[in-house]
Amino acid sequence: MLTFNPHFLRLKVFIERKIIVRPLVICCSQRFKEELYAFVKFLEKRGVMVHYPNFRYHSKTFIKKEEYQRMKARGYKDKTPGLVRQHIDKIRKIAKQGGICLIFNPLSKKRQSKKFGYIGFNTVLEMGEADGVEMNILLLRPNEEPSTTVVAHGDDDRRHIFTLEFPKADPMDFDFVWDKWLKRWLQ
Repeated sequence: MLTFNPHFLRLKVFIERKIIVRPLVICCSQRFKEELYAFVKFLEKRGVMVHYPNFRYHSKTFIKKEEYQRMKARGYKDKTPGLVRQHIDKIRKIAKQGGICLIFNPLSKKRQSKKFGYIGFNTVLEMGEADGVEMNILLLRPNEEPSTTVVAHGDDDRRHIFTLEFPKADPMDFDFVWDKWLKRWLQ
């Protein structure tokens, strides 16, 4: 005798509605730790498999220091290469799964124009790796640094680096970024 199970029906409807999205690896400066974690939580609620840098041991006061000051700390100096390497491995893994690399650079640095987003040295390295494995790379904001410009706009025809199409949009408006731009890249 067959019995009706309402939980099975709900599960079936949920699975049918669930949108399959490509995995996402986020690269960013530790300066955006708090903003990044809020964005990751936002994306995970939408069913996105997100890989992001491990900044959990970096305090707010430590993050505010300039890189040359942080490098004076022995523990930071010892851990940073391993953490960057670990993130590069994530980039390669996500590339094999057909994923996307997002450069999370929503804010500018002190002396930088407000229309540009800050990208740190390690993020440029990770961006170069994503470019090397031919991932599509998305930037929340364009960047003015020559090193980033070379990576982002090389002289070959493999253009796969894109910036949020709405220059006046607030990249911290996660709903807007998701609805108008990021969602279509991940589907």
